Amino acid sequence: MKLKKLNKKAAIGEGILMIYRLFLVAIIAIMILGLSAIFYDYYINVRDVEARIMAKQAVNCLVPEGNIDFNRIKNYEQKFLKDLCGINNLDRFYVKVNVSEGNKQLILLQQGDSGMAWIKEIFKNKNLASKVEKYQPGQFNQNYPANLIREGKSVRANINVEVFVNNEL
Repeated sequence: MKLKKLNKKAAIGEGILMIYRLFLVAIIAIMILGLSAIFYDYYINVRDVEARIMAKQAVNCLVPEGNIDFNRIKNYEQKFLKDLCGINNLDRFYVKVNVSEGNKQLILLQQGDSGMAWIKEIFKNKNLASKVEKYQPGQFNQNYPANLIREGKSVRANINVEVFVNNEL
């Protein structure tokens, strides 16, 4: 009979300890979540990286193995990424590819909304840009050397690729 009373008292004591343990676990969990929320950045801008990736895809498509076939790309001034490269969903992108030999422009390929270029100029004004910084378009501009194959002859050419990426709104 006394044994049963002791077991009931032990069960009550164990229940009180369990409440205490749950309270400690809850406090530790709240502290971990609170500390991680302090260091977590809620807004991450990846548009510059998207622009770099798009430029790389365009160059890899237009200049396989470092050679540009003039006859293949000369007729594409617009929609070259979709028709030549098979890249779709370009609503947020503006891509301009300028193929030149020395100072002479040979081919200019463009696709997308060219209005993003002047939007980038607005963001050079630091007072205005700080208010709307998260809407700043991503940009990538790079020159690549290549061999231009035209009429069976190989000529050294320069490719300038400029890409703008608009925000996702």
